[in-house]
Amino acid sequence: MADQARTWPADTDLTVLVEIRPVWATGEATLSVTRGSDLLALDATVGAATWHGRFNAGTAPVEAAFPTAPGTSLRRFGGDLAPQVPSPATLSLAPGEGAVAVTSPEAQDHAPGWASFQDLLAAPAR
Repeated sequence: MADQARTWPADTDLTVLVEIRPVWATGEATLSVTRGSDLLALDATVGAATWHGRFNAGTAPVEAAFPTAPGTSLRRFGGDLAPQVPSPATLSLAPGEGAVAVTSPEAQDHAPGWASFQDLLAAPAR
């Protein structure tokens, strides 16, 4: 029951996925979550656009694979790498670092995102 407290053992590994998108985004989303030993991967597809998120949850660098299809750009988070077009096939992610590759024909899907959730909420509908 959702209204009852639930506890888990301390060594339980839970994955929670929350979708947040602006009101003008339409269509069903297809999501895939994968966890390697230290590499967390989330792939989300809505219409013709796909976002490929990778995050290094470990304590050593890991190699992450990304698509190289035309129309793909990549942004690294937690590092100092500027957006890359085209996207590299693999990228070494430092501990605590993540990256997102976007494959989409729409220019706005490759634009910088919002600085905060509050900025997203304040954005005018398109």
